[in-house]
Amino acid sequence: MNTIHRPMLMLALAALLAAGSASAATVAGAPSASPDSMLSVVSGKFALAQSADRQRRANRSSSGRRGADRPQRERRSTDRRKSTDRRGNAERGRRDNRTVERDRERTENGARGTTTVTGEGGRSATRERSREVDREAGTASRSSTVTGPEGRSRTVDQSASRTEDGAVQRQTTVTGPDGNTRSVDSTTTRGEGSISRQSTVTGADGSTRTIDQSATRTDTGFERQSTVTGPDGQVRSREVTGTVDRESGTFTKDVVTTDAEGNSRNRSTTTTRTDDGFTRDTAITGRGGASGTRNVSVSRDPETGEVNRDVSGSRTPAPSEDDGGDADPGADDS
Repeated sequence: MNTIHRPMLMLALAALLAAGSASAATVAGAPSASPDSMLSVVSGKFALAQSADRQRRANRSSSGRRGADRPQRERRSTDRRKSTDRRGNAERGRRDNRTVERDRERTENGARGTTTVTGEGGRSATRERSREVDREAGTASRSSTVTGPEGRSRTVDQSASRTEDGAVQRQTTVTGPDGNTRSVDSTTTRGEGSISRQSTVTGADGSTRTIDQSATRTDTGFERQSTVTGPDGQVRSREVTGTVDRESGTFTKDVVTTDAEGNSRNRSTTTTRTDDGFTRDTAITGRGGASGTRNVSVSRDPETGEVNRDVSGSRTPAPSEDDGGDADPGADDS
């Protein structure tokens, strides 16, 4: 069906109205124009309307084509970039042509799964994992085995359990490709304001090392102790004491480290809050009576926001090239 444009429709209505007016004038006895002259006028206006309508459609079509050309060119360039990316990804995929297969399933008390990676030439590696949790018994376990392309494997077994008194026992065993086994057994006990942990590390050669750690909260701060007993029976220890004085705005931390030969090293640091910053004074006493101090003062100007930091220190005896740095006041023991 042809579409009737609005200008044409208006001209047709005008022609009908003119014809009706002529008929009415004739009936009233008034002189009327001839039908041929009226038809020529209407035909001329109709032709002008058609020409204007064609011009508008041509302008609209040309502007639409010009507007569509730019997105089309952009789409072509984008398509070229996408095709390039696809080719690049395909080339990378051929260079790194490997497949990954995963198999996972849930069990009654946990889950297990296997991951297999196959590369070029059919070389593959697998990883098998499993975990189980028994909430009623308070136990949990996890195992992981990785097998390489040559068939060499490494297994890590972990387990944890909770005892009746609330302690947590953990065991970790690592078995290497050569069959050597390393393990760590630990027991953690929590009390009111305290926690302790005893760990035993067993190496591949059967040698053992014991680590005892404890931390206690006090009325004015905390205390921490750590003792390591090596395979040869030598003992190394470290004690840390922290004291907080809220009224004076100071915090003091004392660290005492003792090596296997019985030599100790003391470090005491006091931090004091001031009106515009803080001060930190450190005193160290090392092996052989060596000592050192370090004083830090930091202040901030509230108006300008400028921060000033002053550092000073001393050392006895004076540092030398052969000094091992036992009394270095710049060292930081956490």
